Amino acid sequence: MAEAVKLLYLDSSTIRYHIIRKRIRAFKAAGKWWLNSADVETFKKWNSNQR
Repeated sequence: MAEAVKLLYLDSSTIRYHIIRKRIRAFKAAGKWWLNSADVETFKKWNSNQR
């Protein structure tokens, strides 16, 4: 999650919001959120088009 925060320039709570809304695919294991780098890049492109 920390790398996604840096890459997307978003707060971790905002990223969790998008995970819950199923805009970023992720899973939770051992109390941590795990995101695929390709999914983060896809979300970054989608999010830049929304602005």
